[in-house]
Amino acid sequence: MIRQTAVANPNFDKTKPTGANNFSYTRSQFLGNIIPTDRINPLLEAFLMQHVPMPNMTMMSGAADSNIILMSANETHFQDQGTVRIDHNFSNGDTLFGRYFNRQENGFSRAAG
Repeated sequence: MIRQTAVANPNFDKTKPTGANNFSYTRSQFLGNIIPTDRINPLLEAFLMQHVPMPNMTMMSGAADSNIILMSANETHFQDQGTVRIDHNFSNGDTLFGRYFNRQENGFSRAAG
């Protein structure tokens, strides 16, 4: 059973158009302000757990989960890139062109963490 959090808005005015300041419903908070696990898509949760870092700092007040992430990445990145094109017309309708492209990338490192 999916628990709905939409409830009727006691301040809704039926005589006025529905909009940002006059809406027919509002949302109530989840119990304990925590989203129930049956409302979380397991595939999305697995993706986020793999690709989004967890908070690793606390606020000055000492809150355990403050959603603050401190990341320190050591990265040295050099990129040399070049393009050369040569065109030559031998005669009317007899042309030749050549293109050379070179790209080099060095020194990418990611800090452990």
